[in-house]
Amino acid sequence: SYDDEHDEIGDQLPELWRELLAQVPPTGAPWRVLDVGSGTGFAAEQVLRHLGDAVAHLTCFDLSPEMLARGRTRLAAYAGRVT
Repeated sequence: SYDDEHDEIGDQLPELWRELLAQVPPTGAPWRVLDVGSGTGFAAEQVLRHLGDAVAHLTCFDLSPEMLARGRTRLAAYAGRVT
């Protein structure tokens, strides 16, 4: 329910993430990303959405099994690139 209780997450942060990730220079090699404290998967989703194929693989880690389950659901469309 965390995301649902914080409207600012959906209202303000996606645009800020887009602006932030637009500044990431291309590396020429695919990225492997580790998201520690991934929570609901919001940040991981933004990285995958805005960097696209530049991210070869993204690993999410969170101490909470419930948060990891929520992240798996959120990132299901990226299943081949996310663990």
